[in-house]
Amino acid sequence: LREFETLASLQPGAIGPPTIVGMLHYAAGRTAEARKQYEAVLQLDRSAVVAANNLAWMTMEEGGNLDVALQLARTASQRAPNSAEVADTLGRIYYRKELYSSAIAAFEQSVTSDPQNADYHLQLALALAKYGDMSRARTALAAALKLNPQVAGAAE
Repeated sequence: LREFETLASLQPGAIGPPTIVGMLHYAAGRTAEARKQYEAVLQLDRSAVVAANNLAWMTMEEGGNLDVALQLARTASQRAPNSAEVADTLGRIYYRKELYSSAIAAFEQSVTSDPQNADYHLQLALALAKYGDMSRARTALAAALKLNPQVAGAAE
């Protein structure tokens, strides 16, 4: 952490070091510090993918404004349209906003980008079930369980 903080201070216009500082703070459970880092990165570059995506995730997880989270996730998605992680964040925000058809499209992108990730298949299954497409939901759930029978959230 200290090394990346030093790098960030030595390269005031660079977004990489402060983004990693934010990631390290988040991993250590210091969400307020992580949020400050991501916000500072976005002041340097409004379309910084990792900062926008991670800030969107944090905003959603902390029960913040979903419209703000959605705008951040859309910004990340525009710059990284094939990123499974970004599509997953976008899908989860749509899901929380009960925009299930949009969530399905985002989760399908996650599954396409990373077909071996059981959680992405599970999220797709949940969105399909909420949308009322039980046949496709069962197929997505089966794929998730095949990849990881213990995938978190499978009971839901």
